[in-house]
Amino acid sequence: MRLELSIGLRIVSVASRDRRHPNHPFRWASKNLWCFTCTGNCELCGDTCCAVNRQLEVALDKDQPEKARVRAVERASYICRHNGLGPDLASTFLRCSSGCGRVVCPECCGVCPEALCQDLLCRECKSDPWASCDWH
Repeated sequence: MRLELSIGLRIVSVASRDRRHPNHPFRWASKNLWCFTCTGNCELCGDTCCAVNRQLEVALDKDQPEKARVRAVERASYICRHNGLGPDLASTFLRCSSGCGRVVCPECCGVCPEALCQDLLCRECKSDPWASCDWH
């Protein structure tokens, strides 16, 4: 928990009443500190898959001031050194199952509430991805 606080990530409660993410036991909108295999950026909003990837993007951005780039490298290194569990194995990004197949962050998709369906829908395919699919 101290690691997440030190790099500015919001803490995710396992016992939260929020929606549970299908790939891990945390809240729907939780973020990885460090991915085992980075999935790249969200195909809709451009958000990164993990805090390490976000820091590396800043470090490699020539438009950023030198001080910000150095700080980003320090933060990425800190996460990798002090995250005792190593990289997160489960991705927080999800693939839209409506046919477009986009890989998107949890903020850009939702799940059909019908118990027998549970399709993942991105905001591009359905404006309210938490509403029932059109075929229900």
